[in-house]
Amino acid sequence: MSVILSIDSGKFLTKAIGLNTSDAASEKVTEGKRESFRSKIYYLENGDIDLAGKSYLISYEGQEVIIGEQGVLDGSEETNKATLLHKLCIYAAITRYIKPEGKEDVYLVLACPLNLLKSPEYKEEYKSFIANDNNEVNILVNGKDYKFTIKDITIKAEGSGILYLNKERFNDCEIGLIDIGGLNMQFCKYINGVAQPESRFTEMTGSNKLVQDLKEEINVSGISKSDLEDD
Repeated sequence: MSVILSIDSGKFLTKAIGLNTSDAASEKVTEGKRESFRSKIYYLENGDIDLAGKSYLISYEGQEVIIGEQGVLDGSEETNKATLLHKLCIYAAITRYIKPEGKEDVYLVLACPLNLLKSPEYKEEYKSFIANDNNEVNILVNGKDYKFTIKDITIKAEGSGILYLNKERFNDCEIGLIDIGGLNMQFCKYINGVAQPESRFTEMTGSNKLVQDLKEEINVSGISKSDLEDD
């Protein structure tokens, strides 16, 4: 049996929707299961902590980390997704759809920033990185051993899922698609559901920057926490 998943591992959240075909066959499942958790990482070499909340204790290739609520923001301002954080977030998401000890084939659709879609070399490097160079992935999550092989990866633009869910709605029309993430804001124009590459642009003005700008304005204005609570 196999698993079919769409995963968007963003700077704030990792979101997934998908089906395990064995479950779909036995339970007549018609809609994908949704999962989400914070895209944060904590390295246990920095000190042991007890697992709590929506977090996952992961052992992978000699490293022990916690992914999820108990993690720490990486602080990176890069749009690059070929990082250990995003790799382990994707792997943790995959384990939510498979059973321990078995061996599953996984087929992925991954979201990628628009500016990186322009580089065929990056897309291939990213796919190879996440697919573990087509080798079987062995990962321990919350004390359970998971094995899977990523058979295929399709890369799509972040925020473009609506175009595939409602194809009829976007036929014979011109639309502008805006995606606001934790790190950046992206825009792309589509005509009859087809992306217009020359229209693509990315601005580093995501929700994380909005929160940071608000904090700075509050500090500069001399407003205290108690003032905000009173209001």
